Parts: sequence; C-alpha cells; structure tokens
Amino acid sequence: VSVSIKYEHKIKDTEIECPYVLQGKACPIYDGVREKESYTEKNYQHLMEYAHFKDEFAEKPECKDETECVAFQRMENGGNRLDDRCHMKLYRHPPRMRNEKLAQNVKAFMVNENKKENKWFYDPTD
Repeated sequence: VSVSIKYEHKIKDTEIECPYVLQGKACPIYDGVREKESYTEKNYQHLMEYAHFKDEFAEKPECKDETECVAFQRMENGGNRLDDRCHMKLYRHPPRMRNEKLAQNVKAFMVNENKKENKWFYDPTD
C-alpha cells in the first residue's frame, strides 16, 4: 500500500496565538525546533496549533535554500517526514509550483468547435 500526502503550505494573516509570544517572551518550542532541531510530534503540534507571527508572509524567516530546499522538495512530492513538516512550519518557502501555474491561468478557457471564438470556462463571482 502506497500512501501519498500532499502538503499545502498556507500563509496565515492572523493574530499571534502562542502563549509565550503573547507574554512578550521568545517561544522556547519554536526556538528549540529551529536552533536545536528538536523534531518531536509534541513540538510539531505546538507549531501547528499556535500562530507565532501576525503576518507569516512578511515576518516568517525565508528558507535560505528556497526551491532547492530538500525538505520543501520532499513535501512537494508527497513526503511526510516529521523533520520536513517542522521545517516547513519554521520557514517561508516559495509558492508551490502547481499553485503558481494555477494562479497564472485562473481564467482558463475552452476553444469552441469552430475555433474562432473563446468561451470562458471560469468566471469569478463575488
């Protein structure tokens, strides 16, 4: 049996929720995972449960390896290693390639039978 998990890295725009950060302290869990590579399920659950930045896109540190990042590539290809999941929560990576392509082609169209006129396949609504 082969199991494939696709990871979707979402950028939050929310309020800080981490109890340590709310008290004006550095989060020992976030810092421990980042500096000491303390990859545990408990630490990962904390990273998933609490927002550590008000604007993750602007404030979350960018991964120095960007698209060449091994953890990013494994997650992009369906991996689910704990160290990769933690890494993805700690650092900002470029948008996933297929999402980037979708955004560029959001108004996909179909060519009708006589190929003289295009019909919009998707028309956004409010």
